[in-house]
Amino acid sequence: MFISRVHLSKIIGTKPSNIRKTKKVNNEIIIHLWDSDKIVRINFEEYEDFIKKSQGNTDKSDYSLKQQSFGAILLLAGLAISLVGVNMNTSAGSTFGRSSNFNKINNQNTIGGFVFLSGIILIATSKS
Repeated sequence: MFISRVHLSKIIGTKPSNIRKTKKVNNEIIIHLWDSDKIVRINFEEYEDFIKKSQGNTDKSDYSLKQQSFGAILLLAGLAISLVGVNMNTSAGSTFGRSSNFNKINNQNTIGGFVFLSGIILIATSKS
């Protein structure tokens, strides 16, 4: 098992850069510090309990909910942009007569499609 210096530093109350060497011997973790010749011993079960508690505190459901909400907003915005593009008038008046407006409509629908797909990707990748 990998022994994290960050977790060890939180347990013993020092900076991770202050830990010089770690070694697992039997059921203990032996820690050598840079700033003193003191050797700190931690029970391995205490370390595992600390890891389990710290992993239990990382609640990502709020992040997932925000991602789903933002994805739904993008989905609706993409639909709205595309609907506006589809309903645009295809001809525009000018001093030389009527001209086509297809390029602007095509750009509008392309942007709306990308925004819509972004919303779908966000909703699909959120962990719920």
